[in-house]
Amino acid sequence: MIKNLLWRIHNPRLHPLANPISFPWGWMPPDYIHDLQSKTKTSAHFLARNNAHLLARLETDPHFAEHDFCEGAIQAYDTIYSHYEADQNFFHCTYASPAMSLIINHLISIKSKILPKKPDIIKTKILAHWIEEDFTFRNNKFLGLFNDQEMRHLFYSGMIGPEMNHIWSQVPIKQIVKIHFMSRDREDVWYFERCLFEKNSDWQVQNINGILDA
Repeated sequence: MIKNLLWRIHNPRLHPLANPISFPWGWMPPDYIHDLQSKTKTSAHFLARNNAHLLARLETDPHFAEHDFCEGAIQAYDTIYSHYEADQNFFHCTYASPAMSLIINHLISIKSKILPKKPDIIKTKILAHWIEEDFTFRNNKFLGLFNDQEMRHLFYSGMIGPEMNHIWSQVPIKQIVKIHFMSRDREDVWYFERCLFEKNSDWQVQNINGILDA
């Protein structure tokens, strides 16, 4: 029942090209993953760096050390692979977003019994990073949606009404990083995200090789 409720709430859509049998790890055709490197994220909520009134609201510094991020991303890659290989429930951890966790759990239920050896990452490259006005859903939030602070914000905004536009317009901000992993026999393009509306927010995996169909 809870599983069905979570699917209804987050409504993850698996890309039609995803196939955990033909592509036991990475799940998408190699050509699609390669082409994904050059595809640019487009969003109506894209925030320019000079948008001072929005950047002033940030609780977490959007600047990050790219080398440290890449090192952490490799650790995340290894962790996600290990958990996938061990058939662990991704909704019980905070490594991936709720939608991504649900999709990986679905892939686990239909995956090939034999996985390729865990790729040995030899190079990483950050392809792009940007910030957007949007909620960051996490598995440790209520139904994966909102924490206490966000629940209070939504509650008080509803009580006050739309005439208080400065409160209604305070949508949380999240940061997204697109990173390219290269190993000797494959490549992957992952998207990481974190909430900038919270202090010291952790990164989580938002999408892997585009298997979440936007």
